[in-house]
Amino acid sequence: MILLLLINPIVQAKNLQLNFKNESDVFTVSNGDSISLESSDTYLNTITFNFDPIIVSLDTNYFKYNTKNKSVFFINNKRSSFAVVNSNGNIIINITTIPKNIPGKTYFINIPNLNIQEAINTEKASEYPKFIINLIDSIYKQNPLPGYSVIEQPDKYKIQIAPIKNLFMIPVLIYQGVRFSAIKIQINNLDSIKTKEIYEHEIYSKNIRAVVLTNNTIEPNSEIFAYIIYCKEEE
Repeated sequence: MILLLLINPIVQAKNLQLNFKNESDVFTVSNGDSISLESSDTYLNTITFNFDPIIVSLDTNYFKYNTKNKSVFFINNKRSSFAVVNSNGNIIINITTIPKNIPGKTYFINIPNLNIQEAINTEKASEYPKFIINLIDSIYKQNPLPGYSVIEQPDKYKIQIAPIKNLFMIPVLIYQGVRFSAIKIQINNLDSIKTKEIYEHEIYSKNIRAVVLTNNTIEPNSEIFAYIIYCKEEE
């Protein structure tokens, strides 16, 4: 059962601290850049953007694709190049895909500050409780809210945390807006014998506004996920 807990700002703990590092499958690029990406020639590949992409200048004989929810899903069996434009027809990025006999690849491509105003509007569009629920829902379903950037893949962000029942915690996905971020954290029980328990209040910190745990118990050598909403400053 999934439990959503909205955090009272007066509830605080000192056991959670986020630290970040780079990851190869997340690209932060400037408007007009060109990049090359390895892709599977057999399995589905995905590129997710922080804007609604429109694909142009593409030979569809070798590149089969569709777009949905800011993502492009494709399979290609020959080196392909194409431009990605936004809804105004402006070229945002040029991409070359290089097919190989590998599993399907997933990439996240972000243009910094591209949708700041859209993110601001998103964060002000609804009352606070509804917005927090929508933000949790967006990362749970892996569908970023308008204006939010995808800045996370495994090992992109590292987390340092005071010991909580010998559990290892690491972010695996982050959607970032202007004031708020939605963070998906994998929680591993490294004990090969004992089942562990964890509860929402153990993940609280000063600026965490909501916590969702997919389970409160973790079997030996298993994992669960936590979805948290982080705010840059106090309300």
